[in-house]
Amino acid sequence: MESVKSLHYSAHALEQFKQSALTIRKDMPGIHSAFMTVVSLLQESVKFILPNHADLIDMNDLRQVHINMARLPFPVVALEAPWIHPDGGGGDKSGGVRSSKRIALCMIFTVELAERIPELVVFLKEEHGGAVVIPLWWDDGGSKWTMRALAE
Repeated sequence: MESVKSLHYSAHALEQFKQSALTIRKDMPGIHSAFMTVVSLLQESVKFILPNHADLIDMNDLRQVHINMARLPFPVVALEAPWIHPDGGGGDKSGGVRSSKRIALCMIFTVELAERIPELVVFLKEEHGGAVVIPLWWDDGGSKWTMRALAE
């Protein structure tokens, strides 16, 4: 059995994102605001370490009971997972970017969250609520953390 090792992915990503925020142009307040919202959410999140590839359930054994139990334990959660393939390289993201470290910033969808991320307001009408996931990943080639734009 593997021992659990502290990854500190979120701490390192926060360091880098705070430095990156200083480089966002002054005439782009919306981008700066969205960027800082993600930084704030990551900072307040409860962190969890997942195994390689976030393999918690054998997909061949996935049942409805697993899906029914899938709930976030806190309003904002950061799931940190290494993503190392058997060849020793990081997993591929779109565009062939190798990424050996990943963070899923997960939030329970609420009115308060929609106020912090205005692009989500349109989903307030959804009957069953849900969760919001913002992917953050380490670009192995560029040696930097990357966040996907909130509205694409």
